[in-house]
Amino acid sequence: MEKVFFAKIEAWIVFLVVIILIIGSILFAYIAQERARGSSIGGSIGEALYEVARSPELVKRMLDEAGETKGRRVLGLDPRIATSINSFAGLENVPGYIGTRSDAGGVKTFELKKISTGKTALRWLYPVGNFPAAVSFFDNTLIVKDTGGFEDASNFLRKLDKSGQELWATPIPAHHAVHVDPDGYVYTPVVMPEHENSRFVENYRDDGYAILSPGGEIIDTGSVTDILAGNGLGHLIYGVGPIEWDPIHLNSVKPAPTSTRYWNQGDLLMSSRHLSLVFLYRPDTGKVIWHHAGPWLNQHDPDFLGNHRISVFGNDVVSAFNNRSSKQAPLLAQGNDIYIYDFATSAVSTPYSEMMRHTGLVTITGGAHTILSDGSVFTYFTNLGIGSIYNAAKASIHYFGVMAGNQKVSVGAAPRVYEPSNFQE
Repeated sequence: MEKVFFAKIEAWIVFLVVIILIIGSILFAYIAQERARGSSIGGSIGEALYEVARSPELVKRMLDEAGETKGRRVLGLDPRIATSINSFAGLENVPGYIGTRSDAGGVKTFELKKISTGKTALRWLYPVGNFPAAVSFFDNTLIVKDTGGFEDASNFLRKLDKSGQELWATPIPAHHAVHVDPDGYVYTPVVMPEHENSRFVENYRDDGYAILSPGGEIIDTGSVTDILAGNGLGHLIYGVGPIEWDPIHLNSVKPAPTSTRYWNQGDLLMSSRHLSLVFLYRPDTGKVIWHHAGPWLNQHDPDFLGNHRISVFGNDVVSAFNNRSSKQAPLLAQGNDIYIYDFATSAVSTPYSEMMRHTGLVTITGGAHTILSDGSVFTYFTNLGIGSIYNAAKASIHYFGVMAGNQKVSVGAAPRVYEPSNFQE
């Protein structure tokens, strides 16, 4: 054995081995980088090499999940969780996919991962600027909103293919969530041009909506101030307490997917956080066909639910008009809740209150949810960067995401202590 370890080796053999290792390292790095960019180079071997390149990250994730680190506590997925999470029904027709981001090796990518396994299903390169604050998936492309101030007219909505190639870019003062319908039309809240209400309060912010074509052209916009005033609802802005500079704060615009007895396809379901108002607007006629203020408070993310109901993520926080963005605002009751409004009965119910209390999670200035066809519920607590899936059939809750600060949470346990992150919704 000693002769084997200490045997002399010809110099040309050593040189050849070194050359092979250098070439192999370059080839390995090239394949891994191209895979990170969304390429399919190398087939299954290329995918294996990419996973090997990511192995230090995976090891760290395993250590985090074992509770052996003192930094961020990771619950089952990439520690660089996306600032926006989308439930996604495009694969296997079953929601349960999460959009995550990574900047490993200086290459920014978005990945669509299956929540139950953490495995990557689809990957996109994101080559421009910083990671956006909002993203939607559509037909193997990304619709993204660049970060920026609400009044920054240089904000862009962009559409990118899997390789990161920009298909179109539209300058628009978009903010909050971006939604895409099955035909590729894009819906987003926007800050409208200066409104005459600035005579009442300096820098009055008039929120509105914008609809973009699949090719990125702005085809319709509307002012929420003018919509409410034109439908006899101006008192909600002018007559309830002192008028403030940001009285509306639109955070969601979603088109009705089909026509029913209670709405027409294309009607817009909108959420005004600062009015605690959810309403249905028909662009064709300029009419508000339904509106409801509360019982949800400072809500987010209303969804169409079947053919006669909607669901609403109620933050249920009390906030002073001059401190709307505070993440320390007091809760009115025990926490967030999900409300169901039934158009057939005009009744509001909260069937998921017990589930929401059990999570032990709270978000003040953001939040999202999706009630799935099997009765499961997806919730995302924006300020924490933590999501949950409640499986109604098994009566179980699965957590995933990042816990800010030094708190530690085990998968399946109900975290009761949290430290807000820097999300702004």
